[in-house]
Amino acid sequence: MNIQVQNPIGVATFNEIPSDPWRDFEDGNWTREIDVRDFIQKNVTPWIGDAAFLVPATARTQALWTKLKDL
Repeated sequence: MNIQVQNPIGVATFNEIPSDPWRDFEDGNWTREIDVRDFIQKNVTPWIGDAAFLVPATARTQALWTKLKDL
């Protein structure tokens, strides 16, 4: 029996090698074992700016927060 399957453009096949999901991260102990501290120290850049980029909470968020504060 001979079966032919057509692969539409843009659909991954089993033969394709997936890209490395860690390519933009610094290597460290976290790549060999569970080490959250090492991952954070090597890959997190602290924010040194102010909060000017934040927008105020929406009315819906404020209403929810009012309910939650009472719990």
